[in-house]
Amino acid sequence: NTIEKSIWELYNKIKDENDGWEKVAGSEKSTVVYKKKIEDFKLKSFKTVGTIEGRLKDFINDQIYDVENFPSWNKNFEVIKIIEKLSDSSDIQYAKSHAVLGGAISA
Repeated sequence: NTIEKSIWELYNKIKDENDGWEKVAGSEKSTVVYKKKIEDFKLKSFKTVGTIEGRLKDFINDQIYDVENFPSWNKNFEVIKIIEKLSDSSDIQYAKSHAVLGGAISA
C-alpha cells in the first residue's frame, strides 16, 4: 500500500533524529510540543514528548484498538477518527487537538 509505505518512510526518517526540533509549547515537567520542517515532506511535522500515567496495556489498547475513545481520557484532544483502516495494526487517523497558547497552536 503506497500510503502505508509513505508513512513508514517518514517515520524511519524522523524516529531517531533529535536535531532541529523547535520547542513550541509545554514544559519538561509535563508535555512538550516540538515542530520541525522535514526534508521532502510538505505537511507541518510535530512531535510531543511527555509522560502518561497509567497502565501500558491500557495505553496500547487505546492507541491501537480504541483510538476514537482516546479524547475521553486525554483532554488535549478534541476528536480522533479513523479515516482508513490499512491493516490490523495500522490506520490513517484524523486527530484534532485543542488550541493552546491562546489559539496560536492547534493541530
